[in-house]
Amino acid sequence: MIFWFSFSRLVFAHREKLIRNLSRFVVIVWVSVVLVLTSSYTASLTLMLTVEQLRPTHTDINQIRKNGESVGYQ
Repeated sequence: MIFWFSFSRLVFAHREKLIRNLSRFVVIVWVSVVLVLTSSYTASLTLMLTVEQLRPTHTDINQIRKNGESVGYQ
């Protein structure tokens, strides 16, 4: 009942009441699917925008040692 109150306020915004339990179930499933799809899209978009920045500039440990560069916190 607590979840139904929050979903009904989000979806219907005080316009109409759902009387049948099947209608309530469909609305809850619909809102849940929309929430999952929106979260998935946001995560994919964030991944596409940040993955290019996470590429390492140095991949060979011997080259780092030869240049005298430090790794980690100094």
